[in-house]
Amino acid sequence: MSTIYRHNITAIDDMFAAHKDILFINHEITYGLFLGDMSILGPVDTEMVVLAGIMIQNLPTETAWHLRGMRRVGVSREDVEVVQQCVSVTLG
Repeated sequence: MSTIYRHNITAIDDMFAAHKDILFINHEITYGLFLGDMSILGPVDTEMVVLAGIMIQNLPTETAWHLRGMRRVGVSREDVEVVQQCVSVTLG
């Protein structure tokens, strides 16, 4: 989670200040148990799946976070652009 969001994590957590249960689920369950287990998919593969899933839900803020996250886990700018274009074309 710290790799994906880096310096944005505090602002993101602040969005959930009034909803501590969602913050707990986000940190401990989603990013802790599910996305934190790198024994099946590595960081690049995990971020690829998460990014595509977020993009198909038409979530622009979260998409921007995870496009930056793709770069932060080591994907080149060109490859991130290709992924974004592929998902966008699929959405029609």
